[in-house]
Amino acid sequence: MATLNQLIPESIRRHESVDGPMYGQFATAPGSITEKVYVIIPDLDVYTKFGPCWWQTRDAVSLPNVGDKCLVIFDNRQYPWVIAWWPFLG
Repeated sequence: MATLNQLIPESIRRHESVDGPMYGQFATAPGSITEKVYVIIPDLDVYTKFGPCWWQTRDAVSLPNVGDKCLVIFDNRQYPWVIAWWPFLG
């Protein structure tokens, strides 16, 4: 599995850092609020699924679907976390 640093384009690695949330999409849908998910970050690689990662619940009832938009952060161990998500966005 590639590391986050390997997936970031060379031009960004030299001039910028990935400090904040990144746009993502759910690649898998959880079956319950305790199930981890995989996400895709199109700006890094449209084919790589990051995860499994924890995701932030909205109301302890709603579950995200494949393709729902989200914000993804990476912690100091390079684990992805979904910190917010939105259903029904085009």
